[in-house]
Amino acid sequence: MAFPTTGVLDDFNRANEGPPPSASWTDTWLTGSGLTVNTNQCATNGGTTLKDSYWNVSTFGPDAEAFVTIATIPTTDGDSIRLGIRLAQPGATTVDGYLAMWQWIAGAGADRVRLFRLDNGAATELGTGVDLNMSAGDKLGMETIGSTIKVYTKSGAGAWTERRSETDATYSAAGFIGLQFIRTVFRCDDFGGGTVAGAAPPQRTLLGVGT
Repeated sequence: MAFPTTGVLDDFNRANEGPPPSASWTDTWLTGSGLTVNTNQCATNGGTTLKDSYWNVSTFGPDAEAFVTIATIPTTDGDSIRLGIRLAQPGATTVDGYLAMWQWIAGAGADRVRLFRLDNGAATELGTGVDLNMSAGDKLGMETIGSTIKVYTKSGAGAWTERRSETDATYSAAGFIGLQFIRTVFRCDDFGGGTVAGAAPPQRTLLGVGT
């Protein structure tokens, strides 16, 4: 199936505001304070801790996706941008769901794409991250279909490429999608996502057939 199947929810092309970035966003889904609109991009409101907001217009899924453009590359080791899907109880310490991360690593080593499950706000890594350097203008995406959680990236005008895939059935209900930064330098643009279009329906057992 192609990724993504949905469009941009927020292009941030408006006057500076926030946190939150607009009435369609709520602060916060995990910790810290929320995100802002700054010079037609999504940014933080300062500080060095986690900053996040979630799209509050509706829940999506359970087959859902989220994606964003990385407008500015960080400069501090360990900085990361994160997408959240199937978020339940956002804004509380009991938040559950799944999280995709692209993490900038200082020095000659490669940056990392990682995948996590959130259990009562605590992150458990699923599988092992993969090395991937990214540039300003590249995109990060995430998808949950059934028990399969995938991470995608897109380099410039290239095609979306699957980078990580794990199976986890802990959280299977619809939920919110969200965006999170750590540190202040990150800028993002064109946040999108929603319920996956054309996802396979759940299999059903037809009683009495063939008996």
